Amino acid sequence: MKLSKDYFMRAEKLALLGFVLYLGGCIPNKGYRTQLPVQVPNQLPECPPVGGATPPACSIQIVRAGIGDPPKPVEIPLAFIEFDDEGQAFERGQINAAEAMIQAQRQKYSEIVTILFIHGWKNNASDESGNVAGFRRFLQQFQPTLASSTSGTVGLVGVYFGWRGGTTNLAVVKDLTYWNRRDTATYIPGSNMSEALLRVARATKGPDYGGDSKLVVVGHSFGGLVLERTVTQYLTRRLVENPSGIFKPFADLLVFVNEAAAATEAIQLLTMLRERYPERPLYPTIVSITSQGDLATKLILPVGQGASLFKKSLRDYGPPYDTDPFGIAKQRTYYLRSATHIPQLQSHVVGNSADILTAYRQHGYTCASIRSLTGGKNTNYYVVPIAGAKNTTPYWIMEMPVEIVPDHSNIFRLQFATLLQAFVLRQAQEDPNQRPDENGCYTEPSTAPRIDMRLMRNTFSAR
Repeated sequence: MKLSKDYFMRAEKLALLGFVLYLGGCIPNKGYRTQLPVQVPNQLPECPPVGGATPPACSIQIVRAGIGDPPKPVEIPLAFIEFDDEGQAFERGQINAAEAMIQAQRQKYSEIVTILFIHGWKNNASDESGNVAGFRRFLQQFQPTLASSTSGTVGLVGVYFGWRGGTTNLAVVKDLTYWNRRDTATYIPGSNMSEALLRVARATKGPDYGGDSKLVVVGHSFGGLVLERTVTQYLTRRLVENPSGIFKPFADLLVFVNEAAAATEAIQLLTMLRERYPERPLYPTIVSITSQGDLATKLILPVGQGASLFKKSLRDYGPPYDTDPFGIAKQRTYYLRSATHIPQLQSHVVGNSADILTAYRQHGYTCASIRSLTGGKNTNYYVVPIAGAKNTTPYWIMEMPVEIVPDHSNIFRLQFATLLQAFVLRQAQEDPNQRPDENGCYTEPSTAPRIDMRLMRNTFSAR
């Protein structure tokens, strides 16, 4: 069929209109927190206030929370470190400021817990990003529990790694940025991001990572992919250098939440770990957890991965090559699905059914007593290892109910903060073998295990 000149003119106009709309909603490749604070030794770095408030562009911000009843006001410092589309730091002074902030808090408190967060798709480090407001709220929700440590009041510090998780604000276009932002998330982990992560760890835990303060690193969505890419080589090297599996890791817990990554990102590390850990260790080092309502990783990720299958040459497992230790027959399965959505890789369940409670009484790991947002009775959720699971590694994989996190994006909720606290507190119990009470978990002082944050362990630091 011969196409008319008018056809090409209309197509050209539509393409031009689409390009103009894209530019109109384009999110630039820029840093948002590049004003560096004044640094004085042993003091919290601060930018000169504007109108009595910290300027939004300052790389050090303050989150205000309350502890106790009645609440006592507490200031939680929050540092931003930003990276461009090539993984290069926009302003290396942000790393210096984050170090100074953490060191000042270590001077103020007996010990601190640093929560480092890496955001995912459609977010960045600006105040317009839902993840910035959400992480502030998360720090407010996490702080009160840390005051219960027997070693005294524990300070909390936040660090936010920002990158261009979205390229446009246009609703009709931004969902089509999946492939572009996925590819960016795979290659921005590099020297600058590894350096920033390890310098935050050293500032928190000391030069040999053996101090009393602790580091928890959380990656969400494509941020989970960024985190996994950043830490896998490090963990592989440390495990090879330490055949016993005992060393001082830079982080005390790594958490991937609704990680938007194919299981091919995880399977090599999982395979190596399974050879070393034929029996499940008491503590995790990595927890990968996804909502059962996360349709982005359950449905959109397989479609997005499937669109690039034609560029791949994926193979079958088994003779004449290695058989997959988790019982998967085709590499294609790992490429098309996230690790949490592959039952053969799952190690634990999270729930509150009668069967799960029975299993918890026998060999449960931890539990979270989640306060009702309507003022009703708390609901307890139990984390229990799956009997006979092939994943016996310290890389724990599980799904969580929609009552804790309802979908892919809405993770900054009191319910999830409480669940993450339950993992952290379980690793910090004075008695490592004490199972939290099934009724109160960590909320009832008379039955809750005694907590000392200095004791927080993982598989690599102590089996």
